[in-house]
Amino acid sequence: MKHVELTEQNYRNYMDYVADVEDLQIVETTGAWNSYPENLNFALIGFKNFKHFEAVKLKYPALNSRMLFKKEGWKLWSRRDAFLNEPIDLYADADKDGYRVWKKDEKDYFIDFQIDEELLGGKFAQISYDFADDYDFAEKLFKGCSWNEIPQKLKDFIEKEERKGDEDEDYDKIAEAKDFYDEILDWWKGKSKIAEEFFKISDTEVILEYYDNCDFGTFEVVESEPVGWYYDTSYYSYALELYDDFPYNVEVPDEYEWLY
Repeated sequence: MKHVELTEQNYRNYMDYVADVEDLQIVETTGAWNSYPENLNFALIGFKNFKHFEAVKLKYPALNSRMLFKKEGWKLWSRRDAFLNEPIDLYADADKDGYRVWKKDEKDYFIDFQIDEELLGGKFAQISYDFADDYDFAEKLFKGCSWNEIPQKLKDFIEKEERKGDEDEDYDKIAEAKDFYDEILDWWKGKSKIAEEFFKISDTEVILEYYDNCDFGTFEVVESEPVGWYYDTSYYSYALELYDDFPYNVEVPDEYEWLY
């Protein structure tokens, strides 16, 4: 190992070294909150999860933690909170941001929740009333159905209503039945797409199911302890940086001597 004194002139070389060894990305940061170039610095981002972030922070004690923020279109990342010692709590903003967090072992609970809390819990009350003048129509129709029985129940329903509508020449009623059929089938397909993800995610990942959305299949797979995310046209990332109180004394492997 080689002892190196980091200065304002060569500290970027050290960041290149850490980025290379730990498979990270170097970004340029500003002290201004609006991306205006002010007190420029460099930081490391691209950590796989909080464990990776913590391991790198411990391995390179000269580096300090920092939260970075960037809006779409900004060239520079803005420096925010420092000294990050805990992972993001995904549950803290779940209600505010309109999502539910599902772990890999919660597939059965996910399905039960969709049936009990959504299908039979009033989610389709308005479209039930539009079709049958009964807010509880969907609950009555699907009561006792398993998840995989729902499409067949819908098929039987629409075929019956189309026959009845043709006999009565009540085509408006057929259209209302079709709206009811389409909305619940779209919901079932969207939630089924999410259910398939439980077989694909790793033990360190979770599913964020966005429920405040007309698209019933909106979801995202993220690390259970994330250190970077995107929300409402903005990027956030945990980062490591060198503060400007030079010089620092660090060690680097001999094969990286060329950097200095």
